[in-house]
Amino acid sequence: MKKTVIRFPASVQYVYGKLKDAGYEVYLVGGSVRDALLGIPVHDYDLTTNALPEEMRAVFASDHLIPTGEKHGTMTVRAAGENVEVTTYRTDGQYNDHRHPSGVHFTASLREDLSRRDFTINALAYDPKTGILDLFGGEEDLRKGILRAVGNAETRFEEDALRILRGLRFIARFGLECEPETAGAMRKKKELLSYLSAERVWNELQGIFKGVYGDKTVREYADILQVVLPEGELLNADFKNCPEDAEVRTAKILRKETEETVAAVCRRLKMSGKSSAHIRRVHALLNEKELSDPAKIRFLRVRYPEEDMKDVLDMRINEPGITEARYEWESLVKNGVIRSLKELDADGNDLKDAGIPAEKIGKTLEKLLELVLEEKIENKKSVLTDTALRLYQTETEVTGGHHDDAGQ
Repeated sequence: MKKTVIRFPASVQYVYGKLKDAGYEVYLVGGSVRDALLGIPVHDYDLTTNALPEEMRAVFASDHLIPTGEKHGTMTVRAAGENVEVTTYRTDGQYNDHRHPSGVHFTASLREDLSRRDFTINALAYDPKTGILDLFGGEEDLRKGILRAVGNAETRFEEDALRILRGLRFIARFGLECEPETAGAMRKKKELLSYLSAERVWNELQGIFKGVYGDKTVREYADILQVVLPEGELLNADFKNCPEDAEVRTAKILRKETEETVAAVCRRLKMSGKSSAHIRRVHALLNEKELSDPAKIRFLRVRYPEEDMKDVLDMRINEPGITEARYEWESLVKNGVIRSLKELDADGNDLKDAGIPAEKIGKTLEKLLELVLEEKIENKKSVLTDTALRLYQTETEVTGGHHDDAGQ
């Protein structure tokens, strides 16, 4: 069998070399080994060693060493302009909250360190000289496309309930099949997901939703995901024509929910303001009746970002009227038809110079934009200012010469 070769960048090679030269064991572990075997570019190189934190301090005494999580055995070495994390072999203490161990214990055994990890595909180690070290069958599981817990699956999930969602993320990302014992344990322990922080849940949900096999995973494991996301159509999840964007796909799952419910979900999962706003916009567009009317597209472009329009038009492409609306949207974009006040050829100062009172400028600009979008006037400064003045004069005549005055 051909020996697997994983290329280390200069920074990792430096740290690895210094530890080996000092007589210590050191291996590349976890997701970095998994991704390398899958042919996926490796970005995060995690090293593990039998050197204790104080011994690492001695080895890297002349280097920039950061005690990232020294009490947990993790040190960061600054090398070749990059940070490289190295963690001492360890075992976890008792888990009291189904998420965090009460402490860690350093060990001289790589096997003990690997045995505490979540899944066999993440319990792989690599040394450039000896190749892959696979103590739990992870390489074969990866080759067969199987997700299997290390050791007793129920114990793994009781220790850390987040592993359930992490497992679903791997299934969604790589298209793995969960072996029966592991899948059964996920379902048996799913209620433990209620112990997780909202931020952690949302982070894992994003990974699941944006996976290549995201909708298949959501449908197959809807009973588990309903513990953390009881809203939405999980059993009928369909990401066809959806971009690989977790927020867009979240809005698709929540499409039949009310705006108030969607807002409540965003709050409960403690999403950022930006993420919440994006999901709510896409949700609104997914339910926007005017989107199927080509004549309304130019006005909807004022209210929604161009990318949201594109995404939702693609997602609704099989609905009546959407194909024509899509052509209209493409034409408007191609021809550079304006979609915001800032694109008008006249601004507030121009209207002020034309004699429009300050308190009238905002609404006048909005009316001018509406007239331009309706193609009733040209988007030229002279036309805009003349129209603004005419609108103001007409209003003044109608109201008998009386209008709002900030000084009265």
